[in-house]
Amino acid sequence: MTDKINTAEDLIERKKVNWPAGSSPIGGLVIRLFRIRDIIYENSRIKVKREFDLTPAEFEVIATLRTLEPPFKLTPTELREATLITPGGITKVLNNLETRNLISRHKSANDKRSMSVKLTKKGITLAEKVLPAVLEDYGQQLSKGLNKKQIDETAILLKSLLRALEPYDGNNK
Repeated sequence: MTDKINTAEDLIERKKVNWPAGSSPIGGLVIRLFRIRDIIYENSRIKVKREFDLTPAEFEVIATLRTLEPPFKLTPTELREATLITPGGITKVLNNLETRNLISRHKSANDKRSMSVKLTKKGITLAEKVLPAVLEDYGQQLSKGLNKKQIDETAILLKSLLRALEPYDGNNK
């Protein structure tokens, strides 16, 4: 057997053969979930960069803002928390998006130290182009291995699992 690991199944099989105590159905499931996430994320990252000139973090920010009710705005801290981007990273992303006129930043009327980040019309238009393209790509990737019924069943199973794992509020972490 070669030392090279090309697929999740290669890793799972290698663990079974060379480290049986480190091999389990749960471990195999998690390896497969991680690998699926990595493949989908990487394909999406390439598509979004090539077709829309956005980094994953930039796409995440405009998509997050677009999910809000008008006027599509949050504070930088709220955005950072919603997107899980580091404090230094969010500043860079916001600077890049502002330079491209995809967002605008405004001082709060109530607290001049506080700012809000608002999606511009150009940002809304771009978000509304990017998301359908990404979703179509996700669908194509998932359809390579699953039919519609299996995709629907998988979504139900994952929703159930996430309900059990995700915190219901900020205090359940």
